[in-house]
Amino acid sequence: MAKQKEVVLTGKNIYFDKHKRAIYYNKRKNIAYVIPKESEGTFQTYTYRYMFAVIVVIFCELLFKINIWISLAIGVASAVLLEYRYQKTLSSMTQLRNFKPENAKSSVEKQIELSRGAILLRCLLYFALAILMIANLYATEGLLDNKMIVACSCIVSLGAGYMAIKMALILIKKNKAELSHKK
Repeated sequence: MAKQKEVVLTGKNIYFDKHKRAIYYNKRKNIAYVIPKESEGTFQTYTYRYMFAVIVVIFCELLFKINIWISLAIGVASAVLLEYRYQKTLSSMTQLRNFKPENAKSSVEKQIELSRGAILLRCLLYFALAILMIANLYATEGLLDNKMIVACSCIVSLGAGYMAIKMALILIKKNKAELSHKK
């Protein structure tokens, strides 16, 4: 039987309690949800649900040459479906009342526990995606004329750039923590 790869949940509202359980904290509703170990991969996928909808629009427009309005409708339908599944997944999770995020470890602190190589690889891959999304606009003939593709590519590129910067900051924090630990 193949060994299951460990998923490291990320996000600004993901915390880990003293029992090392992953907790998603909804600040607006003041409700925390315990993410079961077997659902961590699914939950991580749902955190990117709007990015997936943008990618669906790009694929419909580029690969399948579907009309822009139909592509947008498919993208919106994808977003609605993913949001529904996300909310359904949340409703099936154990809820915690009176959860205090300051008493828990954040996902950034959890990612610092990854190896330096894993963090660096993620940083470089996000950075490459950000650059390649823009390079693709110039490399593929006719893409710059399609404003929807340009907008979607820029959104994906900005998201990937943000994640590359976040991973770089995590790597810097890891290095600082290791240096202070050695002293």
